[in-house]
Amino acid sequence: LDYKKITKHQLSHSVGRTTDGSSDWSVFTNPTVEQINTNSTSFSGYKQSPYFNYEPGFYAEELSVSILCDDVDVEIYYTLDGSFPDETGIYYGYINSSGEVFVDNPNIEIDATTVVRAISISQSSSFLDSFIETSTYFINDFHSLFVISIAGDDIDNLMNGATWQRPLGSFEIFDAEGVLIDEAVGEFNKHGNDSWA
Repeated sequence: LDYKKITKHQLSHSVGRTTDGSSDWSVFTNPTVEQINTNSTSFSGYKQSPYFNYEPGFYAEELSVSILCDDVDVEIYYTLDGSFPDETGIYYGYINSSGEVFVDNPNIEIDATTVVRAISISQSSSFLDSFIETSTYFINDFHSLFVISIAGDDIDNLMNGATWQRPLGSFEIFDAEGVLIDEAVGEFNKHGNDSWA
């Protein structure tokens, strides 16, 4: 009997034995359901996600946000409009194989409510890009109720009636004091008996 605790992986990726009968496990971008993985490209895992020097939440003044990452061989990209970051996003910097950080401008000035999203793009053929990190910063925008921040590509289209779309996105929920209490990433879609009112 064999046991494998499955780790978090991206949508449409799978975790399996690197080759048939191997004791090593890998991530596959093209799952081979009920087939051996001999001819499939395998990856050791995902690069570590970047993170920010400020926690998401409510702030009275503008922030100078920096992006950090505890991995090597990555380029970091970000967006400020809630869209998914990739190589077409805003380039932040590079961390080489020795851990040296090269950043032209380490501060992202946030002076209005903004969703900042960042990704570590792998420069190694053995690893996949990181999971996306999302932080919403509310600037001079305080509330006495719970607040939900939703971000992602095409989510407005879904909310405006394009119910066939299944966009990927994130949400963050903040309590009445403005403290982040939960966050998640996944597929948004319309379910039966939902109200769009």
